[in-house]
Amino acid sequence: MCNQAGLWSQDLREMACEESVLLVGGGDGGLLFVELYSSTNSCVTAMPFLPDLRENHSLDYVDGEVLLCGGFTSQHTCLTLNPDNTWSVHSNLTAARSSHSSAVHRSDLFLIGGGSSFSAEVWRHDANVENMWKFAWNGPETTVDGCMVTTGDNTAIVTGGHECAKCTYQYQLDTGEREELDRMNEGRSSHGCAFYQAGGDDFVLVAGGWAGHNIRSAEVLNIRTGKWRVVGDLLEAKRGVQLAVIEGGKVLVTGGRVGTVVSSVEMFDVELEQWTAVLALTHRRAYHGVTPVPRARFGC
Repeated sequence: MCNQAGLWSQDLREMACEESVLLVGGGDGGLLFVELYSSTNSCVTAMPFLPDLRENHSLDYVDGEVLLCGGFTSQHTCLTLNPDNTWSVHSNLTAARSSHSSAVHRSDLFLIGGGSSFSAEVWRHDANVENMWKFAWNGPETTVDGCMVTTGDNTAIVTGGHECAKCTYQYQLDTGEREELDRMNEGRSSHGCAFYQAGGDDFVLVAGGWAGHNIRSAEVLNIRTGKWRVVGDLLEAKRGVQLAVIEGGKVLVTGGRVGTVVSSVEMFDVELEQWTAVLALTHRRAYHGVTPVPRARFGC
């Protein structure tokens, strides 16, 4: 934080950037299974099972804590990852959520829509209000099976979903105010999305999904110009995928349902804007959760 005197709350010379790996949990085909993924297979750690079945849930790393929330069979609860890598119940949500969206704003976690809920709720990482979810705001419509990604301080972008498959909205997380942006070229739900930076610009990438059929296409939104453009197709059409950025800038799409659930992983080249196959997941899965986590957290 930069205070009114123009001073940083932390001496920047004491801060360091730490490489991330990918924590993957639950999903169709792997409802109880958790794994750590690195594209070079350099972070292999045995992970205990989840305590209950999870699919269409959210998984986020927020202020040093991993939170897994909601899902088709456990719509009201969140789990947390303990220091010994076991899972325990963390908290109860204010509304049932499945196929919802999530966004991290500083040390706060927002869950938005899902199921029949029009609301957003927030978990504030505050020692005085520990493990408490509170109503944040109501949306104009429920957000189901879209994809949300944090894009800046207090802003997040939601793409697609059942209500408007081509829509793109930018949300102010503190108020719920939203603005419609340029629409995608192809409508989609059950797709993946990720925020990345390249050539001095900020981008949102979407890939895969469902539109009455599995989708192979991908496209990127240049946040500066506000325009979408089509990029290279995935190697196979699939839905129920997840996108993430790990290991200092590698953009990956994991899992998904083709005709069956797959374990495949593809990497997006941000310069050539093409996809290549890389090391697969240990378990086949779709509609799963992923979040980047610090490599050192797991001693690898």
